[in-house]
Amino acid sequence: MWKCVELCGKFPHIGIKPEITTGRLLHIFPIAYISKHKSAKSNTDFLHREQKKKLSELFHPLFPSEQIIIYKPFTFSSKKVIFEIIFYLSKNTGNKYYISKNMGITGFYILLIIMAITAIIVFAALYRIKAGYGIFRTEKWGIAINNRIAWIFMEAPVFIVMLILWSNSPRQWVPAPFLIFLLFELHYFQRSFIFPLLMRGKGKMPVAIMAMGIIFNLLNGYIQGEWLFYLSPDTLYTTQWLYTPQFIFGTTLFIFGMYINIQSDSIIRNLRKPGDNKHYLPKGGMYDYVTSANYFGEIVEWCGFALLTFSLPGLLFAVWTAANLVPRADAIYRRYLTEFGNEVGNRKRIFPFLY
Repeated sequence: MWKCVELCGKFPHIGIKPEITTGRLLHIFPIAYISKHKSAKSNTDFLHREQKKKLSELFHPLFPSEQIIIYKPFTFSSKKVIFEIIFYLSKNTGNKYYISKNMGITGFYILLIIMAITAIIVFAALYRIKAGYGIFRTEKWGIAINNRIAWIFMEAPVFIVMLILWSNSPRQWVPAPFLIFLLFELHYFQRSFIFPLLMRGKGKMPVAIMAMGIIFNLLNGYIQGEWLFYLSPDTLYTTQWLYTPQFIFGTTLFIFGMYINIQSDSIIRNLRKPGDNKHYLPKGGMYDYVTSANYFGEIVEWCGFALLTFSLPGLLFAVWTAANLVPRADAIYRRYLTEFGNEVGNRKRIFPFLY
């Protein structure tokens, strides 16, 4: 009896024998085999030529024709091993083997839907509740720690998660995914390890806010990396992708948004002189048009990322960024109106000339 299994990406349905659709066969056997025979020459090469040849000889009778192979990796290392086995089989048998990757595309899309619904809820909630960090921090948010430390702990996880997913992917040196990876990591290196160290003053961030940020960043890092390096169709992010209008314009938008974000942070940082505790209305750059220019830059940046990846995970990140920052920009605008009155002038909240 043959049954159909839905493949990841845009592959068609292929009939396969139920008795070979178990992850146990492909997970326990090769990993146990490799643990006994792994070469000590290199910690990065999971399989050497002779090991691949031997595994190919053992696997080929089980998979004599084009098949989908299902597995559930326990570790990143085992995932890389499985990929190497399948690539070697495909190359040396002339057959094509497709893999049901990680949580599967269906489960991945369910996670995206849950995250999107959560973003809508967060967007509505933040118009009623001011997130208690920065100028809106109050004692009711509980224990707070040094701003610099909190920012590093909050932002670094997404940088690390993406780095791990990239380092264990067979696509790690494919030009398009690698360049997208570099853009993503460039932003988070700046946010995790440069921005916090440039902070001035003795501000604090509630541990609760930091914890929520960590959870989101872990999920977001996983979603972006899993799509880019494992779940996206193999034919999507080829070298030709680098010449597409969406990649070129999206990358331009990303870099432009990052520039606005960094410039705006610098303007805020230099509003006060040492020992000055007064509040000032930011001016210069995009602050001549909006009261939250740094947030505008970040939204532009991740809209660019959504465009250059042309993906649902990228779009979801842009939506989440807006859901988090637009209500906060409104709160800041209202506070500035109270503090500075007519000095705010015709500035908008976050989108020049619009809102």
